[in-house]
Amino acid sequence: VKLTIPGENSANQGNAKPAVVPELAQWYSTADQVDKVYTLTANTRILADQRYASVARELQADIRDLFGLNLSIVSDTSNPQTGDIVLAYHDEGGFDKETYNMVVTDDVVIQPNDSIGAYWGTRSVLQALKLSGNLTIAQGTARDYPEFENRGFMLDVGRKPTSMETLQN
Repeated sequence: VKLTIPGENSANQGNAKPAVVPELAQWYSTADQVDKVYTLTANTRILADQRYASVARELQADIRDLFGLNLSIVSDTSNPQTGDIVLAYHDEGGFDKETYNMVVTDDVVIQPNDSIGAYWGTRSVLQALKLSGNLTIAQGTARDYPEFENRGFMLDVGRKPTSMETLQN
């Protein structure tokens, strides 16, 4: 029996999902966005809702360290220009503290409802820019959220031997 669950979008018609770790949970790009990209430049600004001021400062420092660009931070998110990165509050329901939307067109808009989601969104942006090799991100829309509540786990079997049965369970 084939079960079809209708979603917000049909199958992706445009650009491939940016390769970031962890992988974006959802990605959709329209046929009109094929081969179109966002480009980070020296004129890029970071527009941040006041809730995300500390995340904006961290993004600014990371972009300076990774790409040698010293971007300005603007607290008004209402008028983005081409090339800007926007951290805008998402006030609709259905988001936990780590969930965010990311809309990539001529600018990048990250829409979380908590600073943790804003932080994870900026990590995805930084990875995509770095991995592109030319400071670009394919245009499209992502909704990202963790698959599991704990993002990492380490079991040190080097200093404390563990049985295979324990590892398998």
